[in-house]
Amino acid sequence: MSQIETVHKGAILVSEPPGAIELDVLGTSDAASASNPSNSPPDETEYPPLTIVSVVFLAVSLVLVLAALDGNIIATAVPSITDHFHTVADVGWYYTAYRLASSSLQFAFGKMYTIFPTKPLILASTAIFLCGSVLCAAASSSIMFVVGRAVTGVGLAGAAAGFFTIMVAILPLSRRPLLSAVFGLVEGVSNVAAPPIGGVIVQTLSWRWCFWINLPVGGAAILAMIFFLPETSKNRPKLTGREIVRKLDLTGTLVFIPSLTALFIAFNWGGIVYAWNNPKMIALYVVFAFLLGIFAIDQVVKGDDAILPLRVMKDRNVLAGALFITALSGALAVQEYYAPTFFQAVLGYSPARSGYLMLPCLIGTIIGFMSAGGGTSYFGYFTPFMFATAILLPIGSGLLTTWSSSTTIPFFVGSFFLVGLASGLGFGAPQTSIQTTLPKADVQLGIAVMLFFQNFGPALFVAIAQAIFTNRLSANLQALAPGSNVTRIETLGLTEIKHQFTGVKLEEVTRGFSESIEQTFYLALGLSCTAIVGAAFTNWASVKKKED
Repeated sequence: MSQIETVHKGAILVSEPPGAIELDVLGTSDAASASNPSNSPPDETEYPPLTIVSVVFLAVSLVLVLAALDGNIIATAVPSITDHFHTVADVGWYYTAYRLASSSLQFAFGKMYTIFPTKPLILASTAIFLCGSVLCAAASSSIMFVVGRAVTGVGLAGAAAGFFTIMVAILPLSRRPLLSAVFGLVEGVSNVAAPPIGGVIVQTLSWRWCFWINLPVGGAAILAMIFFLPETSKNRPKLTGREIVRKLDLTGTLVFIPSLTALFIAFNWGGIVYAWNNPKMIALYVVFAFLLGIFAIDQVVKGDDAILPLRVMKDRNVLAGALFITALSGALAVQEYYAPTFFQAVLGYSPARSGYLMLPCLIGTIIGFMSAGGGTSYFGYFTPFMFATAILLPIGSGLLTTWSSSTTIPFFVGSFFLVGLASGLGFGAPQTSIQTTLPKADVQLGIAVMLFFQNFGPALFVAIAQAIFTNRLSANLQALAPGSNVTRIETLGLTEIKHQFTGVKLEEVTRGFSESIEQTFYLALGLSCTAIVGAAFTNWASVKKKED
């Protein structure tokens, strides 16, 4: 799930962009009113006419669709991409680079929108997103493709943060719930529909067209924003260069990104490129721990100027929501990423057919999202839907671990539908919790934390799943087919590995693929089971009381 999606799914209120305290459109300038929403002054902001809002809504929707498609469209394209570049060693990076870039820069972009004009910043972010798409589409090597994915993630981080700024600027609070529901539906459908669309594109055209299609859509969005998006930061106070540097917390950002990068490189190399106890691997562990320690000290010293303020992180609902969204988004990302690989590498399905088998997850997600949104609006409470997710998701995830080459289509459909339903029921609850329980002055920071963890979860656990998959696949193939030339699987594509065998050997290798993917599903199952902890520690607060 992409980072915009989890903020909208089931959300009852749409908050300010991370760190956008200066906008003050909800009356956050007074500390007392921040802690007591009922005493907030009335909103006297002048909003643009409906025609302008409609065009801006369409433009931002196009960016939203691109973000959702780009996040998951790659799932059905992975086997074709690995065959083209003759490697499976970088498979995890095809997804992780995108999520790592978007999550690690979320706080930085959130603060940029409080300092720099909104319109040029979101236009630049969308342009960066499209540049990354061009790099992916024209990639001549696996490394170039990974770089393109990272550049695309940078653009996504900026576009996502800009979305919140724009929504607060063009709509009054009373109309944001409806827009939130519409955006959630658009983004949710696009996100889960991405694998089927990707499958059709790969089979009929080429995997490269999964990224070329971003250009005309993104170009239309940029033109619409150039001509119709109003500037929302005209009254923003002028800051000196020193104040800008202090607010951006460049030290924290520059330390945080390489720390996470070292960790993900270790997961990507471990057991395949180098042994886990190799000195180079140990050096990566040390770099990660050292830089993370510096980052933690920097955050404590800078206090409220830090990119991850401790006063927000210590809130019970923030911690519970972070755990819940990390577990849920991480589990779903692993399942959505490796299910198409299972369908193609184990069952021999075409990319299009493997994409069609993702549709039950889409249908379940839509039903879950609509049920949670309507139920929360009617009853006022969102916590029950978190518990529903925490109960149903482990059941669906457990069913996925039983998949094999003899599993029937109805079982695939039913188990994936249950995973989608469970995800849709609870995905928006953490953001709703933040907007309902935190003081208004801290809501935007709380949302930023949720944005970070809902992207960090997929980035981290897909990287871990990749380490599990490649290590187990190498071991399985060597055990099932000793003496065959499969000891260096990083130089082969997924389907290329199978093409080396025939007859009984092919059956054994196929079983090796199935068992390797099964281990990644066990990781998703473990994550699903931890979601109950986040649900249990979330306060039972009513959105109706917040509105009152």
